[in-house]
Amino acid sequence: MSRNLRSKNSGYFIISAQVLGKGCGKPLQNCILMGEWVEKGVSEGRYREVSRRDALEFKAEAAANGLVSWVVNIQDGKGQVSCSCCACCCYSLRLVTEFACPSFIAPPHFIPSVDASSCTYCGKCAKACPMAALIVDTKGKEHRRLPERCIGCGLCAVSCTQAKAVTMVPVPEYRQPPRNMFSLLARQAPGVIKTAWKVSRKYKNEARS
Repeated sequence: MSRNLRSKNSGYFIISAQVLGKGCGKPLQNCILMGEWVEKGVSEGRYREVSRRDALEFKAEAAANGLVSWVVNIQDGKGQVSCSCCACCCYSLRLVTEFACPSFIAPPHFIPSVDASSCTYCGKCAKACPMAALIVDTKGKEHRRLPERCIGCGLCAVSCTQAKAVTMVPVPEYRQPPRNMFSLLARQAPGVIKTAWKVSRKYKNEARS
């Protein structure tokens, strides 16, 4: 496994929101950098090295506090990075949440599966979802997922602490990560352009009405 390194500068967006008096109180310093990308940063004192166990604890804490964990999804490269972001302060995550179809920009590798026999329809999973991808009818005892909104972050499964009715399962038609950053951008560009056009058209229509 590549060397795990925790950045001192992670949580930048949350800190920015706090300075503006709009902080949410979520945990800071949840970003983890790995490999050759940060070796110089460690030697310069900008990052500190941590163990695999520490890294897993950081991510568990982030998930417990409703933060969405991301990974730069490319196969080649000298390193990797995973950040954990909140839907209210993180500008990068808001770029996804505010699109009409976030799954086009961040296609999921895993999606939630609900065991109807265990589900109590409490609605915790829907409240935990930062993309509003889950709809739970607590009275009618129905559970529905909106594929166009789900990014597979897994927070719904984390929130289901008692019944444990929600689990994450692999997406059968999942496409393997692109080889490099250029391929990643080329793959995402059509979805970004399409959703940007849809959102722009929606706002223009609302402005006219």
